[in-house]
Amino acid sequence: MPGVISIRESRAADGLDRYIPIILRSGDPYDADLDRFFLELPLSGVRSPHSLRAYGYDIAVWVRFLETACGKTVWTATHADIDAFHRARRRDDAQSRVSAASWNRSIAVLDKLYSWAQSEGLVATSPFRHRHIWRQGHGTARARILARNQSYERAAKRSDLRFISLEDYRVFRDVGLRGLMADGAERPVARIAMAPVTPSSPNCSSRRACGSRRRRFCSRSRSPISRGRRRAGASPDSSFHVP
Repeated sequence: MPGVISIRESRAADGLDRYIPIILRSGDPYDADLDRFFLELPLSGVRSPHSLRAYGYDIAVWVRFLETACGKTVWTATHADIDAFHRARRRDDAQSRVSAASWNRSIAVLDKLYSWAQSEGLVATSPFRHRHIWRQGHGTARARILARNQSYERAAKRSDLRFISLEDYRVFRDVGLRGLMADGAERPVARIAMAPVTPSSPNCSSRRACGSRRRRFCSRSRSPISRGRRRAGASPDSSFHVP
């Protein structure tokens, strides 16, 4: 009968070691080598308590899956177990489906775990499959060949383009920028608090960078010095020296 896999987020230690998690099986440490991996994480650059906690939970989910669904330990996992883990976490029929970004984060953690296990002689091969890609160098950096984990998914990036319909854009323009009602009527409060907004509003029109619009704005916000020089007959754009 498989044991109950749990995680303890901290341990009785001083400094950063206090935030290093421990994987437990039925209340006892799961594996001494796995615990040694956690203890060496600060030496490999993982020094944030939040990052250490994330490592612990990602590995705890993986260990629990191997224990309950596959009947294996963390050091006997194969690529077939990775496929089953992906099916349980990312497929449409998954009970608690995670995002692509969360999946990629857990794969990065597990890839680091098995790379460390290979260097320590705990496993002969990693359960992950890698393919070599050519990475072009920038500037003075040389091009190099990198091994990319094939279990990664393409996650949405902030720079990816997202398109909206024309109707959604019009609602954004009229309601969000022009301050109109959803039916196109003017808001009474907006008519009192704001100046009338015309279709050539700098936020809505392609003429927002027009020089005439900028000059009209500047003419309304000139300082008393500029108005005094205009009454004296000087050009409003002429320079003056501050004593």
